[in-house]
Amino acid sequence: MSSLFQPAGPGQSASPILEKAAAILAPVITVAPCLSEPLYFMAQVLYLSGNFDGAQGNLQRCIELDPEWSDAHLLLAQIYLSQGQYAECSQSLETGVSHNFKMREHPFYLLIKAKVLKQTGKLAEATQMLRMCMSLPEMKRGAATGGKADTLSVSERVSVYLELAELLMLNGEQHEATKIIQDAIHAFRDTPEEIRIVVANADMCLSKGEVEMALSMLRDVKPNQPYYIEVKKKMADIYLKVRKDTKLYIACYRELSEQLPGAHTSLLLGDAYMKIQEVFSCNSDQ
Repeated sequence: MSSLFQPAGPGQSASPILEKAAAILAPVITVAPCLSEPLYFMAQVLYLSGNFDGAQGNLQRCIELDPEWSDAHLLLAQIYLSQGQYAECSQSLETGVSHNFKMREHPFYLLIKAKVLKQTGKLAEATQMLRMCMSLPEMKRGAATGGKADTLSVSERVSVYLELAELLMLNGEQHEATKIIQDAIHAFRDTPEEIRIVVANADMCLSKGEVEMALSMLRDVKPNQPYYIEVKKKMADIYLKVRKDTKLYIACYRELSEQLPGAHTSLLLGDAYMKIQEVFSCNSDQ
């Protein structure tokens, strides 16, 4: 199944599950190098582990073996997108469509294409893509999937809502964007992805100058909840850029390092101290 999961970031070690999956797949690929599915799953593992070159190599081999396989083209496009290579991402999508025209109806195609269009300034076209995606049966909560490979996970359905809300905001359609966020809150209440919607809602409050309301929403997120790191980073950003409060900015990263000790949060704390030094240096030079 295609996925828009994000790869490991700097300072984050690969999941033991990914390492185990790679150990299982490697001998299969050695024994049967012409089977496309093991290559595809290895590409997923490598991508999520942050090995983009290795993932791309496996996917190119997949596409050589089975040019009509939409999932391989879509994962390759997602890898290019995550690296900001928008021309290559578009080319991968269009190559996939040239081999399998039905790929244009694939929800991942619409989502990735919309992301590329947004990054290249084509907001109206991006919005149209996401509205098409929103109309798909796969976007309905609890929709029967029947094991289809083109179904969307909860995380990916949330991404569609949030991308559409952001596009509407960028286009000045604040009322419509607010409605999309409210629909998302209702649709994904009590799911692990609910926190992402909280963050998006906080961003919307910030755009309206409601800083304290945004911070209040974010403070309710606890360390044991998903996306806690992203929430604390968002709070820190508000304290530094909006409140101009360097102490509370650093306090967010200190709390992160204390609540979730590890290489990644230590790296984030170190980066935060360096950023504060840069701020002080810029202020003293003025």
